[in-house]
Amino acid sequence: MDSVRRTLSDGQIEHAVQPRLMAVLMSLAKAYPAYVDRTRLVSEVWKVEHLSDQAVNNAIAKLRNLLGDNSTMPKFILTERLGGYRLLVEPIWVTEIELARRSRDRRISRSWWILPLAGLIFAAALWGALRPSGYDGLMQFLEDNPGRWEVEVADPDES
Repeated sequence: MDSVRRTLSDGQIEHAVQPRLMAVLMSLAKAYPAYVDRTRLVSEVWKVEHLSDQAVNNAIAKLRNLLGDNSTMPKFILTERLGGYRLLVEPIWVTEIELARRSRDRRISRSWWILPLAGLIFAAALWGALRPSGYDGLMQFLEDNPGRWEVEVADPDES
């Protein structure tokens, strides 16, 4: 979970998370291992005094869907009997320095294509500088004389 970029990742796929859903998840994470009742969620996330229960239910359902929870066996968010929710896994808080290092590592791993691309550009430039001298003349001749061309190839055995 990256609260700054508002993303959830399972290590392979990164999912964008709506700001309000991220705020609900952060509220649950900050309260871990205690549960957060609906009133507290509404005041912290929606910043109002009264809100329909359906709005909170929808937010929790969307979060569970993103996290891969199901109703029979919750893995991340548990509904408490008295109208609250609790995070089942302990959050691991990462410092800004660690986030910067991870971001740098991600940039480096995504830049693997730069060297092959530079090699391709170098090869194209080298080809332009070292191509056969008659190449331009042949290309010009073919452009000036469009049509079908027949090429005869001598059989090496007949020579």
